[in-house]
Amino acid sequence: MRGNGEQRKRRCRCVLFGSDPMTGIISDNTGRAGGLVKAVTVAGLTDYGFYAQRTTNQSISANTWTKVTFDTEVYDPQSDYDHSSNYRFTPTSAGYYWCSLNVGISGTAGEAQMRISIYRNGSSFALTNYNHGSSGYGVQNTVSAAILFNGSSDYIEGYVHHNGTGASNIDDCNFCGWKIGTS
Repeated sequence: MRGNGEQRKRRCRCVLFGSDPMTGIISDNTGRAGGLVKAVTVAGLTDYGFYAQRTTNQSISANTWTKVTFDTEVYDPQSDYDHSSNYRFTPTSAGYYWCSLNVGISGTAGEAQMRISIYRNGSSFALTNYNHGSSGYGVQNTVSAAILFNGSSDYIEGYVHHNGTGASNIDDCNFCGWKIGTS
């Protein structure tokens, strides 16, 4: 807790890399366009990956899994992320990708547990929970995983759930992944 009684949100940075020699994007996780903190150069990685963010609040109903509509692409050199209809990443290059989902939720009424999950091909693949009691303050939650993609039909999406009473808004959201190896 801060001295003024406000709960500090947990912050996560998403690092995503470009071509060799490559430029990286380090996000400040503000959930708004222009959240670039620093560009870095690292040799030896590929240019397969994506970084998307939600630029406005999205209402999430209580007690239901809801897909996060990451509507802004910051980085997507292969055009593998759909930011306008399915809101999913379907890489066209097979291999292992390190993927991360980060979601912030505004205060919820009642007892609250925030859950986020990376769904792979329509089913929960990586899940995390954050219990923040009934105080109603906002929280940030992150889940990451190494995921194998076939390079044609495998895809991932980001989902969020809370068990407070009534709807809440999500904000400070980003979703990213980059290729780390071949299968």
